[in-house]
Amino acid sequence: DRLRSRGLGDVYKRQEQEIIKLLYGINEVRELSIDEVADKLNMSRERVRQLKFAILDKLKKEMEELRIAI
Repeated sequence: DRLRSRGLGDVYKRQEQEIIKLLYGINEVRELSIDEVADKLNMSRERVRQLKFAILDKLKKEMEELRIAI
């Protein structure tokens, strides 16, 4: 199935992947705050927050597509 075979890298840009990994502690020692992610990626706190919500919206839509495809 096309949707199941896509990996994280197929759907999410590198920057988006990095933000999610840092915010949720994926492959990290701990979760980072939005402020910590902004500092680490040299971005504004507001931009990280905007991207976080855009990524979560994209993930939600992807999950809905998977549910429909099943």
